[in-house]
Amino acid sequence: MKEKKAAPPGYRERVERSALPIYVFGAVVLLYAVCFPFYKFGHYVAAAAVAGAVAGITAIFAPKKVTYVQEKPVPTGNSDADALLLKGREMLFEVRKADENIQNAAVSGKIKDIEDVCGKIFSYVEKNAEKGKKLRRFMDYYLPTTLKLLNEYSELEKQGVSGENIDGTKQNIENALGTVKEAFEKQLDALFSDTALDVSTDITVMQSLLASQGLLEDKEEKK
Repeated sequence: MKEKKAAPPGYRERVERSALPIYVFGAVVLLYAVCFPFYKFGHYVAAAAVAGAVAGITAIFAPKKVTYVQEKPVPTGNSDADALLLKGREMLFEVRKADENIQNAAVSGKIKDIEDVCGKIFSYVEKNAEKGKKLRRFMDYYLPTTLKLLNEYSELEKQGVSGENIDGTKQNIENALGTVKEAFEKQLDALFSDTALDVSTDITVMQSLLASQGLLEDKEEKK
């Protein structure tokens, strides 16, 4: 059993309820009228109560269609970053669609990890639009190639047979997804390179000021 996933980054979930309970309600009322002709107002009330109960039970078990609606992106003030984020979220949505066609729970778990990392990358660029230029290769090659591999895996899985080529290719793709996750995590880490440098500089300056004012105890003297 595959775990139900949240909506992809930049999308919200929309549940479309089945119209089946409405048809069931009408059918029950019609059947009730055939079996028990309406002579009094109470007969109508009873028919409505019975039909409502049956329709309510039907609504519980009736299949619901879940779709994803893209949320309006918040402009970053950088047109290139906005275009990149839009493209990235659309591609990530295609990754989700490919996952929905894949039955292997282990593969789906790896896809979820990849989606989570991508979501963090896009969230970071939303707040730091100037970093979007660092994602060109990520957007133009790595993410599209990942999507291609997932579609190929889904197609192999649909064959419903076991064979050296099919099983071997599926295993290679599954193994590659682990590598993809690690690569995407490194991509996210690379976005924080400037932050790491800034923090290191701030700490060094602060320590120098503290030392100059005699507020930083000399560890050598303490020994």
